[in-house]
Amino acid sequence: MQGKVYGVPTDSAPAFTIYRTDVFAKYGLKAPTTWDDFIAVGKVLKGHGVKITNYAGEDPSTLEVLAMQAGAHWYAIDENSWKVNFQEAGTLKAAKVIQEIVDNDLNSTLSFAGTRPSNATTTTAAPQPAGSPPGRWPAWYRTSPSPSASGRSRLGPLSPTGRPRPPRATNK
Repeated sequence: MQGKVYGVPTDSAPAFTIYRTDVFAKYGLKAPTTWDDFIAVGKVLKGHGVKITNYAGEDPSTLEVLAMQAGAHWYAIDENSWKVNFQEAGTLKAAKVIQEIVDNDLNSTLSFAGTRPSNATTTTAAPQPAGSPPGRWPAWYRTSPSPSASGRSRLGPLSPTGRPRPPRATNK
């Protein structure tokens, strides 16, 4: 803009579910493909003392990934200025899904801060959480070579409607 380069640090990635095949098989569940499915499966698993996902308090990536998947565009250029909007329909829809998961106590709150390998291995080795919707760096620990977790995690599609969406970025 006006001969200058500006940037806003952000990260986005494709969204998918990482789920524990052993836990899902034990309770006769199919991998969720929609946000509603994810919540419904979470409620079934809660009845067995298993959390469907983990939201580390220091990691906002789930909101970002789900918001982008719902069509959010947080940043745009309006003539010669930035337009920033974190309260548009896609973000509010994603926030509502996350809030429903939290309100129904379907998530654990394991921190990733400072101890990723040990916390992550514990998470992968134990049957909690049984799934995870963000689609980027959490994938490495859910599919890590932990001997007790080897081969137990699978990737599956996840979208608001179950239909694939074209890739989206955080800007227009």
